[in-house]
This record gives sequence, C-alpha cells and structure tokens, in this order.
Amino acid sequence: MSRQIRNHQTKKLLSPHWKSLNENQVQAIQTAKSYLDTMHLSQTELLQMLSVENIDSEDAKFALEYLSIDWNQEARKKAKRIL
Repeated sequence: MSRQIRNHQTKKLLSPHWKSLNENQVQAIQTAKSYLDTMHLSQTELLQMLSVENIDSEDAKFALEYLSIDWNQEARKKAKRIL
C-alpha cells in the first residue's frame, strides 16, 4: 500500500478517541481495514489474517469492534463474488 493511501486512511480514522489508542490497537485497526478494503472476509477469517500478521488476539478483537463491521454485508459481498 502506498504511503499516500495509508496516510489518507489514517487521517480518516483520526478522532479524539483514536488518539487515546495504543500503538498495537492502531496497527490492528489499520491492518483490519486494509484487509476489508481488498477482501470480503468472515469474522473468523479476518481474525486469522490478523493473527498471521502477529497482531495480538485482544487487539484484533478490539479492532473488529472499533470498526463496527457489518458481518452480514461482508457475507453478501463474498457470496456475490463467488457466484
């Protein structure tokens, strides 16, 4: 991912709450967002991908909650891609 795109995504996520997060939580959120921007994954699949990236499971779960992912929508997108 280019630095320009990553910086833009980071700026989109900045908020008062964002500034209170630790570095691991920020990394987990950015990595999860990056995966979701390119793939349609289930919650389990995304947690597995974050694990492969050496992101702690608690930080990964926090990221998924923080992003408020609509898992039904992700499943519909994945199904459309398969069909």
